[in-house]
Amino acid sequence: MLRPGAGLDCVQGIRVQCGFAFPAGLVSVPAVKNPIPLLRKLALIEGISFLLLLGVAMPLKYFADMPMAVKIAGWLHGILFTAFVLMLIQTMVIAGWSVARAAFFFVAALLPFGPFVVDGRMRQHEEEFDARAR
Repeated sequence: MLRPGAGLDCVQGIRVQCGFAFPAGLVSVPAVKNPIPLLRKLALIEGISFLLLLGVAMPLKYFADMPMAVKIAGWLHGILFTAFVLMLIQTMVIAGWSVARAAFFFVAALLPFGPFVVDGRMRQHEEEFDARAR
């Protein structure tokens, strides 16, 4: 049976306290897996898709009269970018990132080579998350 207001009461560090009415009272959920490595991989793949769209598909469209290249690369890049943004939001919630930190990585994803330039900083945040989990 759920109490009024039951659910995720708060997020403290990496441990989540659930307010379900189990006999033992509050249930502590184990530490959440670090979401940043997946975000990093997704950012790099999205960055590659952006460069392929700009450097391969666009020239094929305008110089070789192959508009299908942009259609395919554009769809792929759009799906990857959307997945990146969703994963960024999830990472922001799980890792407790500020809006400014998330906005920094979002803006980097809008720029060619941006994800590659900020990968080192994202790796630092990944290591910080792991250190907090210990």
